[in-house]
Amino acid sequence: MAAKPAKNKHKINEATQPTNVEILLVFSIGGKLAAFSVYEVDEVAAPSAIEPLPNHVDNVAGLMSLRGEVIPVIDLTGEYSQNFAEKQRVIVITVGDSKIGLLADVHMQVVKGIVSDLSELSEKAASFLKPFAKAVVKDQKGLSIPLLDGKLLLNTILTGMAGDNKEHKT
Repeated sequence: MAAKPAKNKHKINEATQPTNVEILLVFSIGGKLAAFSVYEVDEVAAPSAIEPLPNHVDNVAGLMSLRGEVIPVIDLTGEYSQNFAEKQRVIVITVGDSKIGLLADVHMQVVKGIVSDLSELSEKAASFLKPFAKAVVKDQKGLSIPLLDGKLLLNTILTGMAGDNKEHKT
């Protein structure tokens, strides 16, 4: 005699669930909230020995070795200091064939959020994050958080380095 399958008491009504719900890694940069989709994050690492670049590049803290691979580390606040390394982490993402790190404050959490377009980004969001956002997510508390775009971050590095090279050639 075959056993009957147990009824699921917690059945989710999929018709009432928004289709644009995303699982997010929410973190702060300079005290302002930002997020990546958890599916875009490779890992979160301690900022071990970030070496500054010989020629200053805006928004780049320097280079970091991560298991033998050298990756650029972006600092959108421009406030990185080895003295505060224990209070920060590097969020590592892959963009195309390149890995990049984004310096963030230690306090992070994984949450569900509803994705909407950039027009819903509140004035309270940090202006330094807006150029790198592809959308806005609202968490369970209703906070509007910029959803960052790795491609825009990588372009910032490349544009900064190209501009730096032009200055030194003239």
